Amino acid sequence: MNQEDFAIIRGTTAGDLGSVIDVARESVVDVREIDPEKLYLAVVSERSREQVLDLEGHLPRPRRKVGTVRFHTGDSFSAYVNRHAVPSAGDDDLSTSTLWGDLEQARIVAVLDDHEPHAAGWGEHRAVLQLRHTAAWKRWAAKHRQMMPQRDFAELVEEGLEDIVEPPAAGMLEVAQSLQAAKSVAFRSGTRLQDGQVQLVWEETIEAKAGQKGDLTIPEVFVLGLCPYEGSDPFRVRARLRYRINDGALQMGYVLDRPEDVLEAAFGVVKDRVEAETGIVVWAGVPR
Repeated sequence: MNQEDFAIIRGTTAGDLGSVIDVARESVVDVREIDPEKLYLAVVSERSREQVLDLEGHLPRPRRKVGTVRFHTGDSFSAYVNRHAVPSAGDDDLSTSTLWGDLEQARIVAVLDDHEPHAAGWGEHRAVLQLRHTAAWKRWAAKHRQMMPQRDFAELVEEGLEDIVEPPAAGMLEVAQSLQAAKSVAFRSGTRLQDGQVQLVWEETIEAKAGQKGDLTIPEVFVLGLCPYEGSDPFRVRARLRYRINDGALQMGYVLDRPEDVLEAAFGVVKDRVEAETGIVVWAGVPR
């Protein structure tokens, strides 16, 4: 290829050294050293074809940062943003990098090479903070508003005993053990007491005859201490007991008080912390 077959242009495109070889094989007239810092427009005159060649892959390092990294805790996310945030080209102390918060997806996205007010940015270097629910939150949220056999409810209480902050764990453990012990009796009625508890009356039948009778008192409301997201602060979540007696069979469940508000508050705490650690405002929305 002669000198007229090549023209140096500026810009960014895709390509590699293999493209140079392919063009050279088609029309090799001259071989000379090229500068991989530049782009080349190869013109194959015999076929009236032009091809832009980019040798970035053969440079010691890329021309600019691209790619997306993902985090699950705010501290790591903020540290990465602080390390790679791009300062503004202007005289102010603002950063070109932007942060975007999406409450519904529990996600904060950093566009580290975003647009400036008077200059365009590539927007191809990003960091994503994708919050994940803790095992404790998933355990209690999964059974929210679901009725279950008393045995299943007792097992849930035992498994999540460390999450219960009111009443004391010892009292809730006793409730769970009592429910396990009463799994073979027939429940007759339930009454809400003035002190905010529920009294369940049961009767044990032996060979079609009336046997022992008794009652079981359990709290109508219990309070959970849950971290909604990994690495987030704990929140107090009220749970209101529900029960149903059908032909002597007892079913139990609970309703969490406005769990969506707890998630919103937990996300807000993470967002505020990220803003404080990075000095960058988190916009409500999704980046382009």
